[in-house]
Amino acid sequence: MASFLATSPTTGNLQEIQDCWVALPDPNGISGLPSVSFSLTNETNNLVIINMKSLPEISDSKMAQYSDLPIQGRSANIKSYSYSSNRTISFTMHLFVTEPADIARNLSIIRLVSSLTHPEYNGTYLPPRIARIKCGRLLSDDELGVPVVLKNYDLQYDNSVQWFWSDEARTYMPLHVSIPMQFDVVYSWQSLPGADDVIQGKY
Repeated sequence: MASFLATSPTTGNLQEIQDCWVALPDPNGISGLPSVSFSLTNETNNLVIINMKSLPEISDSKMAQYSDLPIQGRSANIKSYSYSSNRTISFTMHLFVTEPADIARNLSIIRLVSSLTHPEYNGTYLPPRIARIKCGRLLSDDELGVPVVLKNYDLQYDNSVQWFWSDEARTYMPLHVSIPMQFDVVYSWQSLPGADDVIQGKY
């Protein structure tokens, strides 16, 4: 069983956790963060990969909905499967300031997250963009992570820790910012998962 150091032995800065990230869309490169092109079906998207430097808090939930069909003389109703609800993933990201560049980086990440709850108005109406999340194989076996839409987020600026000021970024940034987020997993009509797909991690 492999283990890893949370901080670099040479610099003391937090190290990135392998294969645990949130990919946020930034098609026009406005954030200034480096992006990677993801080819999904026939569409190519530019996504900023935010590698976790602290373990996120994750919960994963889904419900099956049944209707009760009462039958006269029967001691229990018949359960009739109706549909399954959204698969909802709660994901709390933790951002830290360990070097001056983290201040501007964290501010860009905060704004990218916030943008996922807003539509686009580039001459027309477009719904909020789709993000992707991954943490090993906990959520899926897909190397590109799970496609999700952000339903809500809650920025929490911790005032029990030191705050920093950056002249370059012209902003304050606390040592620690936590961002609880709630996502719904989305699928194309061609890839709706069944029970066997879930068992194999293809969901």
